[in-house]
Amino acid sequence: MISGSARFEIGGEIVHAGPEDRLVAPVGVAHSSSNVGTEPVHVRVQMWPGLRWAEFVERLFGGEPAAELGLVGG
Repeated sequence: MISGSARFEIGGEIVHAGPEDRLVAPVGVAHSSSNVGTEPVHVRVQMWPGLRWAEFVERLFGGEPAAELGLVGG
């Protein structure tokens, strides 16, 4: 994370993170996040391997239903 305070759920485990913290969500493991502070949260995300990330983002922000993208709770 770059700044702020966030709550992450990774594979059912709850983790709170702040600036300088690094977290990993393994491939195929459900994960989510939320802002738990009063200030904006800035997070740097790295996808490895990237593979079809650009296609996923285009579909997500193009309005495709979350369930069709395999998102948890979609």
